[in-house]
Amino acid sequence: MNDGKIDMLAMVGISLAWIAMILVVNPVGDFPLNDDWVYGGAAQSLLSGTGFRIPGPTITDIIAQAVWGAAFCIPFGFSYTALRVSTLSLGLVGLWFFHALQRENGVNPRLAWVATTALAVYPLWLDLANSFMTDVPFAALMVAALYFLVRFLRDNSWPGLLAGLLISIAAILTRQVGVAILLAFAVANALKYRWRIGPAVLGLLPLLLGVAIHLAWQRWLMSTGRGPEVQFAGVSPFIPWALSRLLTRSIQATPGVAPYIGFALIPVIVITGLPRFRILGAMRPRLFQACFGLVCLAALIALRRHNNLIPALGNVIIESGIGPLTQFDTYVLHRNPPSVTASTPEFWFLITVLGVIGIVAFAVVVAQSAARRVPRLWRGTPDPGDWAWIMAGLTGGAYWAAILLLIYQNGTYFDRYILPLIPIALIMLTIGEPGSVADPAPVWRTIVAGTTLFVIGALSATATADYLAWNRTRWVALHHLTVELGIPPTRIDGGYEFNGGMLYEPNFQPRPGKSSWWVHQNDYMLASGPLPGYRELMRYDVAKWLPIGVKQVIVLRRSELND
Repeated sequence: MNDGKIDMLAMVGISLAWIAMILVVNPVGDFPLNDDWVYGGAAQSLLSGTGFRIPGPTITDIIAQAVWGAAFCIPFGFSYTALRVSTLSLGLVGLWFFHALQRENGVNPRLAWVATTALAVYPLWLDLANSFMTDVPFAALMVAALYFLVRFLRDNSWPGLLAGLLISIAAILTRQVGVAILLAFAVANALKYRWRIGPAVLGLLPLLLGVAIHLAWQRWLMSTGRGPEVQFAGVSPFIPWALSRLLTRSIQATPGVAPYIGFALIPVIVITGLPRFRILGAMRPRLFQACFGLVCLAALIALRRHNNLIPALGNVIIESGIGPLTQFDTYVLHRNPPSVTASTPEFWFLITVLGVIGIVAFAVVVAQSAARRVPRLWRGTPDPGDWAWIMAGLTGGAYWAAILLLIYQNGTYFDRYILPLIPIALIMLTIGEPGSVADPAPVWRTIVAGTTLFVIGALSATATADYLAWNRTRWVALHHLTVELGIPPTRIDGGYEFNGGMLYEPNFQPRPGKSSWWVHQNDYMLASGPLPGYRELMRYDVAKWLPIGVKQVIVLRRSELND
């Protein structure tokens, strides 16, 4: 069978696996998840005919994603189900480009398929694809832009350059950190032409264009009042005036990210095997294995000591499955925690161990690849996969630097910020593997990798399905309160999405003793259990796949109320 037919079968297989997970998740439901009410409201404004507007606080430019989502709403009208379908479609397109990028840069069919499926089943990718959050659309656009820009660097494809530039601008107009793609291209292009002034300046023009478009767009949003709380719109907030604080927060943030990335790489490492040490000459395999194990053990001890075991970062991946659980009792008061089993801590410890193994193996492969590729690139004699590897590395580095600057200002970050680094790491691992072109893996490795992918996919799909089921149950309860009982939203604390979508006000001043999520009166409240001063009004069971997580939604009413 020729390579074209093999790749087509791989694409079909990836698509069928994606559809199967979507069927398990069941993304149907006209309700927002997490920040969907902000981004969905932006898409809805395009359909309303009143002009574009962002109806809540945000950092992102969002307009490109809003246009994409609005297009999916045109046939049947606005709904969050249609918006989720738009993200799921873009997530699949991102997987196709990810597979094509590997295959065009020398990765063998089996390894390319495993790496692409590893991205598809990764819980952050699958969960966020079943929302209208910006994470998956941005990551998919990033991968597509890399595909075309690498074509230009490798083959001087000017159509590839144009396509890559347009997709990069779409990525910037989704999340402004997309400038990392064009920054990486500017460096790679200068390297391609041996730092000659003319080509280097030409490579800078797309970057300057992207930055100018972002700044002009957000200035327009603020000047017209269409983005009432656009944050970090300019460049100056990101300038690290306090270098010590930047360094401190970078050191604090980066280690916790490592096992999340490493865990995504495990199916690929099953296929390729642990790397061999080649940088300093021959080393006995057992000695290398011992050193590898000691490094993993030391990393695991350090992560445990600093409470950085998965899922320490929180937000999407939480101890009880997939979140965030955006109700006042669970998210703010940290009461009525979701149920877990006795083996849950051991499960997460095992996931962290696998993540540590994956990231240490990745570090070795990257070091080996850098030792081979950087001198070739510097001399101007690159191999076919070198440009994809260098573009992935530069993009990942620039992206994480931008996130560190955001952390420098905010002091906090979420696990979903890691998502664009997952395809970057997978590209650098597969294209950086010396045996990626030939040397097909033994059958037993393929079986183990396939089993691993199936287990991860099943857990990701069922945990995401439980998250949507919990949200679906919340909105059934809220519908009963607001429609059947006629309780106005101003008297309800229904959680972040409900109060944000219904009651958002710029410059809102939180009331003492109430949630800051635009709550006016909390006479009625959605919770996962009892709270002092409230009595239970209604209880709804959540239809779940997994034995852990929130099992009911309870409607509470203030004890002294008579209505």
